[in-house]
Formats: sequence, structure tokens, C-alpha cells
Amino acid sequence: MFIALLSGSCKKSTLEAPASPASPTKDTLLVWKVPIYQDTARAGYSGFLRKIADDRIFGNTTKAGNSETSVISLYRVTDGVEKIWDWKDYFPGETKVKEGMMYDDRYAYINAGNCLYLVNMNTGQTVWRSKLAYNPGLVGFIGDNVFHTSGLGSNSTLYVADVTTGDWQPIFTAEGEDGFESDIKRIAGARNAHGDMILYFQNRQYNYSSFTSRVDIYAYNLTKGEILWKLEDISPQESNIFSPVLDPENRRMYFLTWHTIFCWDMDTGEEIWKVPLAAGVLASYPVLYDGKLIMKTDQGYLTAFDAETGQELYYVKQGACCIYDMTAYKGRLYYTDRSLYIVNPNTGEVLHKIGGDFQSWPPVIDAERNVMYLMDHYYMYCYKIPE
Repeated sequence: MFIALLSGSCKKSTLEAPASPASPTKDTLLVWKVPIYQDTARAGYSGFLRKIADDRIFGNTTKAGNSETSVISLYRVTDGVEKIWDWKDYFPGETKVKEGMMYDDRYAYINAGNCLYLVNMNTGQTVWRSKLAYNPGLVGFIGDNVFHTSGLGSNSTLYVADVTTGDWQPIFTAEGEDGFESDIKRIAGARNAHGDMILYFQNRQYNYSSFTSRVDIYAYNLTKGEILWKLEDISPQESNIFSPVLDPENRRMYFLTWHTIFCWDMDTGEEIWKVPLAAGVLASYPVLYDGKLIMKTDQGYLTAFDAETGQELYYVKQGACCIYDMTAYKGRLYYTDRSLYIVNPNTGEVLHKIGGDFQSWPPVIDAERNVMYLMDHYYMYCYKIPE
């Protein structure tokens, strides 16, 4: 296999994103807006929307205030919006989604402190819930299995449960070594040529005495219960918090530390390329789209790389800071950095910008109706997708 190491200076000449064309105003694009709460003067936070069917979206909202309860809601969206159910079936003393939520069109998998919940998306009823002796990390929802870890400590254990039972079983433990504490982060999964399910994840480690970090990368065969391969101490840099990005068709996986992108063979762990990043990417999830790996840096630059070669394609200042995620749809990239940005993924050019104070999640695209749904601290919005 051809293996290349691409290197060079991390210094970049700062480019400003090409000027935006005249965009339709958000008033001309607005189809409807509805208040998140009846008291429209009351702000919410931690709100996001996700689509689970052609006419259903769900979201997580919490009124501002430490004593308030996070509510998971399912909505039906057609010409307007109709709430189908609310969920807040927490154990006593727990009131908030704390370490995130994962989902498919059947279930929502929720973390709230030391408690884990699985909720039926159709009914809004709790399927099962687990109260643990530690605060777990919510790390995966793949097929019919959900995963969590025991979190940061002298060792970090990965647990799996079937979605129908919630019966947790330990499957792998990463031991801390040489004064480092272990912390298995979010996993990604794909089947290999033999049909085995392979889990890909990092063990992000810290040494609090020397204030140093290291990262090990694992490919774990869940079907056979064994390590397929392991890469030790790939970088002393702090790593991105999200799961590796997988390209099962081309058998490649991508992973970010703060200032480096790695590309490895999914089956062997062999390095294909790595390139330096001009600015750190710790909190934004990269998007693999049309042969490009696209991400937003912590300093507010949108940057893209050729997924095959690692060649940088653009690096443009855009918006303020990092973002959680992006959505690609019909040759455009959508993300919110307070304002909504609609971007040409080939050049980084801003095609449209809709000002606002939207939550840091991408819009939900409704292709059938040619609209998108967003949320700020007070309202849920439906906008036409601009031409």
C-alpha cells in the first residue's frame, strides 16, 4: 500500500471567505415560527432538532435556570408543527440531559448524570433505564447495541447492551499506564469483509502530574470479542472529542488531534497520510462529503482536505468559533454559528447567511417540502431553503 507523510509549515496566510451574494432575508424565507415555551420571554438552552422520519423531528430543550428539567419532545411537521409527546421520565433527583443523546428512528439513548435511558421514539415511553455507580460516558449507538464507558480513571471500561434489554456487559478495558488515566471516547462502527462488526475508538489519556496527554487508537472486533489492531501513542496533542470518521466504501478512517489529521486503513491500521492543521479542532465534528473532509476550527476557520490525498483545499475565516456538526445536502453545506451559513463545500464560499442566534446545531433538512427547521433560545423556525 502506498503510504505518504505530508508535512509542511502550519503557518497559513489568512483568507477571508468570498463575499456572500445578496441573500434573501430571513423574513422572506420564513414559513412559520412557534414558541418553545408559552412564556416567550423565558429563554431555553441546549436545544437541538433532529429528523427521524419524513414528517417527524425531535428536540431537547431546557428552560434557563439550574432547577429546570430537560424535556425531550417529538413533533409532527407538515404545514405547521404539532407536538406528539414530551419525555422527562428521570430517576428522582435527575433533571437534565448531561452527556448527550444518540438516536435512530426507533429509539433515543439518553445520558443524565449517572443514569442512562432508552426511549421509544414512536410512543415517548421509557423502554428501560439504568442507574449506575459512576457517571458514564455516552459513547455509541450502533444497530441494536448501545454503549457506554466507565469514564476517566485509572482504567476505562467499555460496556454494551442490547436495546431491547438494557442488560449491560463489559467487553473491553483500557488500562492506564505510566501515570496516565484512561478515557475511552465515542465509538464508530462498520462491518468488515467477513461481516464482523468492528468498533473504532480512541483512548484519550491524561497525566495530571506532568500535565501531558497521549492517544491510543483501537479497532475492536465486537463479533469475535478481540482487538483487531491498536495504534499506541499516536500524538502528544490533545484529541478531538468525537468518534473517528469512517469511509467503509474505501476502507479508510479519519481522526483528528488538536493540530493533525490522520488517515488510516480501517482493516490494518496502516497509515495512509497525515497532515498538520493550521488551527486546532477539538470540539467540531468533521464531515466527509463528496471526497472532502470538511471541518470548522476552534478559531473560526472553515477548512477542507482531499480525503484521498490529504491535500488542503481551502482555509477561510468564517463565523466566530467552532460548531458541533454540519449537514450536507444537494451540493451545499449547512451549519449554525449563531447565524445560519449555507456554504459551497468545494470552495468554502458563503452562498447564503441568515442572521440570528440559533443553537449550535445544523438545521434539519426537509427535502420533501424544501424547507429546513432550526431553533434558537425562544422559537422553533421553519425556513424555505433558498435557491
